[in-house]
Amino acid sequence: MLQFEHHIIYIAAAMILSLLLALYVYYQDSRFRKSPRAIKTLLVALRFISLSIICLLLLKPKWIKEHKVTEKPIVVFLQDGSESLLNTSDSVLHTTKLSEILSNNVQELSTDFMVHPYTFSDTLYKGFTTDFLGSKTNISRALKNINDRYYNRNLAAIILLSDGNYNTGLNPLYITKEMNTPIYTVGLGNDSVFTDLKIANVQHNDIAYLNNKFPLQFELYSNKEEPTKTQLRVYHNSKLLREEWLTLNAEKAIEKKILLETTDVGIQYYTIVLEPIDKEKNTVNNTQEIAIEVLDNRQKVLILSGSPHPDIAAITGALSEGDNFEIIHSSIKDYTGNFEAFDLVLLHQIPSINQPNQNIISKIKGSDVPLFIIGGMQTNWEEFNQVQELISINTKYTIQEVFAVLQDNFSPFYLSDACQQFIKNCPPLITTFADIKGNAVKHSLLRQEIESIETAYELLCFGDNNERNTGILLAEGIWRWRLFDYKKNNSHANFNELIQSICQFLTLNKDKRKLRLKYPKLINQDDYFTLDAQLYNDNYQLVKQAEMTLNVQSENGIEYSYALKNYGDRYKLKLNNLPVGSYNFELSATHSNNSTALNGTFTIIPSNIERKEQVSQWDVLRMISDQSSGIYISKENINATASIVKENMKSSSLTYYSKKLSDIINQKLIFLVLLLCLFSEWAIRKSLGTH
Repeated sequence: MLQFEHHIIYIAAAMILSLLLALYVYYQDSRFRKSPRAIKTLLVALRFISLSIICLLLLKPKWIKEHKVTEKPIVVFLQDGSESLLNTSDSVLHTTKLSEILSNNVQELSTDFMVHPYTFSDTLYKGFTTDFLGSKTNISRALKNINDRYYNRNLAAIILLSDGNYNTGLNPLYITKEMNTPIYTVGLGNDSVFTDLKIANVQHNDIAYLNNKFPLQFELYSNKEEPTKTQLRVYHNSKLLREEWLTLNAEKAIEKKILLETTDVGIQYYTIVLEPIDKEKNTVNNTQEIAIEVLDNRQKVLILSGSPHPDIAAITGALSEGDNFEIIHSSIKDYTGNFEAFDLVLLHQIPSINQPNQNIISKIKGSDVPLFIIGGMQTNWEEFNQVQELISINTKYTIQEVFAVLQDNFSPFYLSDACQQFIKNCPPLITTFADIKGNAVKHSLLRQEIESIETAYELLCFGDNNERNTGILLAEGIWRWRLFDYKKNNSHANFNELIQSICQFLTLNKDKRKLRLKYPKLINQDDYFTLDAQLYNDNYQLVKQAEMTLNVQSENGIEYSYALKNYGDRYKLKLNNLPVGSYNFELSATHSNNSTALNGTFTIIPSNIERKEQVSQWDVLRMISDQSSGIYISKENINATASIVKENMKSSSLTYYSKKLSDIINQKLIFLVLLLCLFSEWAIRKSLGTH
């Protein structure tokens, strides 16, 4: 079957032209006037055929040929090749006998089906394995890859052999919903439950500041019904920081929040250890390591006000305690500098009703510096609504007193019990009577209590205003809290903790280094070490055409050198296969004959994610089979897997026609006809003496 790229009009024109040329040659040439009509007709036909073939070839015709294909039903074996299968008591089955069992099942199915074996862990590859070296398990990715590879094929069944444990990727049940293939699951491993304690859901800051405290939050679990007494310890570089006895049981997890103080600069490593108990076989999940970056970086705070106020003195006094903040105070009418060099701008009753601040307000709105806005009786609330988008206020500028109500569900930073109790007993603040609407408030620390009635009105709240941290205090008179703290406790510790915690939270994500980078400080051996860097000039504008190199040195003195790739205003690098150990690195950036460098460290630890769960999750496999109309096969019936699949198989061989498209110029028969026509025409003309 022929197919042409051009319209049929061009083909018809080519054929007519070929015929006219052939007629012209043999009926207008005087040499052929005496030739017999039959000979001339034959010569015209030969010339017409040869010219037509040449013209048609110039029009690029395609040759379409249909093929009948009969495909057997396809059965895919998916064998779990992760380390978790070696943690069970029947690991000998997987390393010695499983290979023979699978071969027998494949051989039995091969008579009626096309059988394709695969092994998966975090990735998918062809064939079976006996090594079980996979450091992660991603069942959903394996199923999706098979579904994609055999899309529009006669995929009749998937046989999944696994212990049901997965530690990366989506829940496989989300993938099976999208598949139309029955999945036969075979439960491997052991679902016997042994006594086990574990640490889970560890949360912490990525960055902390020197001589500050940072929160460490985690959960402790036990599957033992009766109360179990054990010891919790927290270490910093092998130095014991905290130790306490706990009682765990299976009814409820224990949530722990610990405040740790930073004493050293750089990447700091902490270890949480839950002491194993008698008869506990799996102790890998009793230990959790974390890493945070401690910066010796004083935060620059700019305080702008319309007029002197005791609140400013109280806040300045709180931030001056310690070495973490550098405070600059200025009247807004006198300030002429920029804002990008600061980590936080505190606006006290700005915008003001007493003086226009449009120029400064416009500059603040155009910057990305975190804001802490304190409102009061001198605040222009109409302009206040334009400066930020967290809340909107409608007021007639009448005064009222409000008490602070501490919100229990506040989570961005942790306040000590003494500080929380202090806030609950503090005297009232002064604010305006107003209708307050929270538009984009993410976290609420304090709400208003008016005349002994707790309201939903915000008093101290936080949010992301145009992707920058913003805090709002809708009242003045906080200086009274500082005096109250000293009166009750003979110190300003609680007041200082509150103000410093607020400012530290607002400045936490504001990095003023010219060369900035993000990278994991503590990674598993099989994970990628990814580095994402940005370079800023003196005006804190992104530099897009710099050269960056990374020099890495292992603890054994082995050095590696890499060049970062430029992705617009970011520079990235992705490494893997680095050996276990600690590494120092220096990132160097060069632009316009200016160079800057940044040093850091990271540690690669042996991957133990597969050893944290040693109980097979056969219920997961059952749900996969039920959801996909397959069958769950127990470990005891693994030898009969092929028989079970064949008995329940509903698919049959699929017959379809495929079309193969090729250029007609590749057809040798066409050239044979062309040559035969040309040769025959030449031979006849030669016999007539007119060649």
